[in-house]
Order: sequence, then C-alpha cells, then structure tokens
Amino acid sequence: MGSNIRKGEKRYQPTSYYGPGSAIGLLMLQSPQGARIVLPEGTLRVGVIGLGIGTIAAYPHPGDYFRYYEINPDVISAATNPKGYFTFLRDSPAKVDVILGDARLSMERELHDGNPQHFDVLAIDAFSGDAIPVHLLTSEAIAIYLQELKPDGVIAFHITNGYLDLRPVLWESARRFNLRGAWIHDVVSSRMLSTSDWVLLSRSDRVLRQPDIAQHLRPLDSGRKVRLWTDDYSNLFQILK
Repeated sequence: MGSNIRKGEKRYQPTSYYGPGSAIGLLMLQSPQGARIVLPEGTLRVGVIGLGIGTIAAYPHPGDYFRYYEINPDVISAATNPKGYFTFLRDSPAKVDVILGDARLSMERELHDGNPQHFDVLAIDAFSGDAIPVHLLTSEAIAIYLQELKPDGVIAFHITNGYLDLRPVLWESARRFNLRGAWIHDVVSSRMLSTSDWVLLSRSDRVLRQPDIAQHLRPLDSGRKVRLWTDDYSNLFQILK
C-alpha cells in the first residue's frame, strides 16, 4: 500500500511515488515565490481515485478539501484507522472525505445528481499495480473527469508501471479532447521515495506553463501510436514495454 514514517516531523513527509519532485508533489507544493502553483489565491479542491494509505493528503493546507474514491473497504479501514499504522489522513489539515465504491460510478452519480465537484486537481492513482482498471482510462471515463474539473484544473495520471507504457493511451485521449498534455519522470534514489511517472492533462495551459512545473515537463507523444481507448475497445498488448 505504501510507506509512512511514524515518528517526529518526518511523519508529515510524503513518501513513495509522491515526493516533492513528482508531478503531484509539484502541483501541491508552494512555489519558491511563496504562492501555490495551482491556486495561489485560495484553498484547493482535490479529488483522488485510489486511496492507498492517503499519502497525497500530506500536502494540503488548512481549508483544502480532499475527496478520495476507493473501491476496497479494507484499504479504507487500513488508511483511516485512528489507532492504525498509517497517519497521513489523521494528520492532514485538510477536510477529507472517502467515498466507497467504483470511482467512475461514484462520479457518474454525482454528476447525475447535479453535484459536480469542481476539482482543481484530480489525481488518477489506480494504474501502478499489475492489474490495470481499463474502464478508468477510456475516453468515456475522461469525459466524466472533465465534468468534475474546473475549467483550468489538471488531471494527474499516475502511470508508474513496470510492464505497461500508458503514455500513448493518454496522448490519444489528449488529442480527442483537445487537452494540453505532458509527462513528468521524477528520478529519485532515496529509501523512502521512488522514481515515478505522471501524465498531466488540462484544458488550459495556465498551470502547465508555470516555471516550477514547466521545467520538468516532457513531451507526451512517445512516438508509439495506438487507437483511442473506449469502453468498447482497448489493447494492452500494444503498450507492453
């Protein structure tokens, strides 16, 4: 699930794939000028598909809102147990809600009920394991994410994977929806941090052009061409590394 330092000030530090040099870390951290990159003038609304141990919740400020979507009740129990090993959620200064169920179905229900979440950042963190939930990557899924996002919000896909290269799939989706897209590869050598790959998609380049993020961006087009993934079509063999 993840790692969590339990004692001292280091208990508040994000670990694993979510360090300050990762794409999600860059989105959540303050810039050197003292203003947050994504929303310098106020609090953030952040959605996360995939709870894990709640590591991303190490970043928020008081007043921020985090909404996790998690399908596994055992994961929720482990991350939220007030007497458990993992402390990120209970230490977070943000308001945190955890929604049990399939994330896509939960979002569809929110939209049907007239309750879009208006996220500044939506992190899709469900693809780093060996089993890929394809229904969270299709064009229909991304259409749902965009309805949950503010006009200049950012979708951050965590695509660290030993076997599959998801960049071509997301490149095609970016083309389909006319989105700005880029890839961030964060190389680290630390006992508590891991090298990570994230893809950022946004309708606007407001966030992606900020110097603290732009200097880390790589082109999303990997040169490998695939057909657009939909609910009716996907092909894992085409993206094997």
